[in-house]
Amino acid sequence: MPVKCGCRVLVPFGRGNTRRIGVVMGISEGSGNPLKPINDLIDREPVISDELLELALYLREHTFCTYFDAVKIMLPPAMSVKVKENFTLVKKFRNNSVLSADASSLLEKLKSADDKELNDKAEDFISENGRKFIDELCDAGALKSDNIFRQAVSDATVKMIRLSDEYLSSPENFSLTPKQKSVVDFLAENDAVSVSEAAYMCGVTGAVVKRLSEKGAAVEYEMEVFRTVGNDNGERISPDDIILSDEQQNAYDRIFSNVESKTPSVFLLHGVTGSGKTSVFEKLIADTIKLGRKAMLLIPEIGLTPQVLDRFRLLFGDKVAVIHSGLSLGQRLDEYKRIKNGIADIVIGTRSSIFAPLSDIGIIIIDEEGERSYKSE
Repeated sequence: MPVKCGCRVLVPFGRGNTRRIGVVMGISEGSGNPLKPINDLIDREPVISDELLELALYLREHTFCTYFDAVKIMLPPAMSVKVKENFTLVKKFRNNSVLSADASSLLEKLKSADDKELNDKAEDFISENGRKFIDELCDAGALKSDNIFRQAVSDATVKMIRLSDEYLSSPENFSLTPKQKSVVDFLAENDAVSVSEAAYMCGVTGAVVKRLSEKGAAVEYEMEVFRTVGNDNGERISPDDIILSDEQQNAYDRIFSNVESKTPSVFLLHGVTGSGKTSVFEKLIADTIKLGRKAMLLIPEIGLTPQVLDRFRLLFGDKVAVIHSGLSLGQRLDEYKRIKNGIADIVIGTRSSIFAPLSDIGIIIIDEEGERSYKSE
């Protein structure tokens, strides 16, 4: 599989070839002779966009941090990965003549271990002696190494069920009990539902639903769901209903003309509390979204987030994502994925949300820009 910029990879590091996780910052053509090969690819698709990679390079050049530190701050902590290397002896290996004396001796020691002890012995050997002879055994085909990557927080999923293709094409081939038939009828009407919902709505136990899958009449599968932040209660409000005063409209027109023309500009919207700055924000964000672009609203404190989020959820529904340190690891991971996958067009959060993976940003609004919480000493 080809490597892409923004993907995490497992690489040999240092003289001992200790395995470390790295991020591909750039790709160039060449022979690559002086370079060590990548051990494994962790991500199939980039977790960092090209734009954020450029920002990471900027941070590296202008602050006291490494490239990896700059990238790490952009990813939710729940995406951190632990690597477990699993070893298996190749029983058909007979070509001991290609091995050095030390590698041959190590192979004999590993052969004396059962499957459970094999990994422990290999790991102990690596920690005491480095990877040289372990890698020699792998390269010679005497030992097989597989990398198992575990994310800090797993994706949230729900078990779903649908009718199988076999049942849909030939239902007469399946002998079903009355309870199973009721589940089949329910699935025929609703296409796919969660296993728990099917059992509840049909008044049967989970065992009945499971038996359908065992017979081949239905197929169970896992569907990813997102852990919610806040609630979406209340009557929806249309952004078109926001009415601006003449003074607000004047400020809106000056700012939005630059959004439309994609002209980078900075504006200071100054007004006392209650002067209607928030209405201008809301109108600007609503019309930026209509242009097919994205918007970000930064707020100074976590404590302000719930009331702002509730208001924006009433205006924009599930197009709004929120990022701040008060979220659980799972919630922050799911909000990150909603933004990256284009499900959310609007990001609200404290200063850390500036690293959200928004694409094609049309406007960034910093509410109460003078607050000290936006700055670090």
